[in-house]
Amino acid sequence: MKQVICPQEGAVSKAARKDQWEESLTAHVAGCPSCREIVQTSRWMQALAQRSETDMLLPDAGLLWWRAHLSQIHAHAERAQKPLVVVEVISEATIALAPIALALAGWLTWNWSEAQGLGTKLLAGLLSQLWKTDWLAGWAVMSSLPALSPFVVLSLIVTVLSLAVILVAYPLLSED
Repeated sequence: MKQVICPQEGAVSKAARKDQWEESLTAHVAGCPSCREIVQTSRWMQALAQRSETDMLLPDAGLLWWRAHLSQIHAHAERAQKPLVVVEVISEATIALAPIALALAGWLTWNWSEAQGLGTKLLAGLLSQLWKTDWLAGWAVMSSLPALSPFVVLSLIVTVLSLAVILVAYPLLSED
């Protein structure tokens, strides 16, 4: 868009600054939108310059520094609290899953021989499906291992559940 420059702009600007208007310039400003904007802008700038410094009260520098310092302290506290929140969620999940682990451990202790037989059948079935030709050799190795006690099984279950909680909860809670 091409801007039109009025030949009277200089005279209108000078008259607006000094507030000395000639009759011809007053008539020109009434009809020229560009010069009218110059007059309005000049009046606004003069009014702004005449405002006293008491109208523009600035806050105390010490107060501004204190607010910035408090903001920085709060930001550090939030950053320091993030790992604590992660640990809290993991501990709550562990506490929530502890009754399930204890119930499973109790069931395994009560029905250990059935669970061991079921586990060996399941393992043998998986091995036969995966390695049809080599499953007998694997079964021979498995049968030569000593039987696991309920305490070892419970420890393995708690460890696996804890690792699962950590692996699931950490990516959900980490924001970085």
